[in-house]
Amino acid sequence: MSSARKSVPRAANPRAPLALAAVAFGVGVWLAGHLHRFAWLWGLAAVGLLACALAALVVKNIRLGYLAVVGALLCSGAFGRVWMPSPQLSFPPESFLYTAQAEIIGHVTNDGALLAGSEPRERFDLETEVIQSGEMRFTQPVGIRVSIFPKQSSEEDQDDTGEPGFPAVVYGNRVKLTGKLRLPRNFRNPEAFDYEGYLHGLGIAVLASVRADRVQILPGSSGTRFGFWRSRIRRSILEHLHNSRLWSEEDAALFAAMIVGDDSLLLRHVREEFQATGVYHLLVVSGMNVGLLAFAVFWLARRLHAPQWAASAVTIALS
Repeated sequence: MSSARKSVPRAANPRAPLALAAVAFGVGVWLAGHLHRFAWLWGLAAVGLLACALAALVVKNIRLGYLAVVGALLCSGAFGRVWMPSPQLSFPPESFLYTAQAEIIGHVTNDGALLAGSEPRERFDLETEVIQSGEMRFTQPVGIRVSIFPKQSSEEDQDDTGEPGFPAVVYGNRVKLTGKLRLPRNFRNPEAFDYEGYLHGLGIAVLASVRADRVQILPGSSGTRFGFWRSRIRRSILEHLHNSRLWSEEDAALFAAMIVGDDSLLLRHVREEFQATGVYHLLVVSGMNVGLLAFAVFWLARRLHAPQWAASAVTIALS
């Protein structure tokens, strides 16, 4: 009877292997802000510690392997902070801002997106090749967020369906447009969202308002192979979401916000409902979304009987 009550000893099985990895990486990010070293030095240390972890795995020294992996993650966090370049913003002269219409030639750096609201609009980001106003020219590259609005009271700006016609711009397109430039400004409400800092973090220094009939797509393209690949995949996901017969267009807008962060078609009352219930963060690709993905991947890998170290490695890589 007593032998039946004896519990079978269970092997140590840490329940949160990603928690320690996240803490180590975060400590590395913090450490890089206080201990200034070259990026290559942090990267070399991370590679060396990873090699030590593999050697410890060969000799079956688990404790040394864990310490080396934690150190490698710490150095990786520091490397990521030092290596990631901060956007170098360039601003056009004040004579180009607020007053006259400026002619802009540049290439699109972020796909165009239709915005939901009382009146249709389109928004995209571009990097300029030249800005011209009268006899003045400015050739330094400037990041601009462009808002396109339809020409008022004109049938020429409408297509066969009666909707305002907007140019279909995608990553890499070269465009020519004419509009007014202005600097982004924050609301003066206390604790308001730092919209200006948010745009600067994206490399956007100036805003532009342009009429739809003043946008012209030029021949040629400009961009990176990775940018074209990412844009193509993103457009494919959005196309499948919005053209699916499984849900309504309003539900498709919710899925687009949750999966790829495209909240352009979310109506105002939908945003307000999510804000009122305190779950607006679900509509943003944030740490919680990544955490849900990590949980699903790790759970699936363990269900497929993958070793814990392999499941953790796959989860970290995909996250």
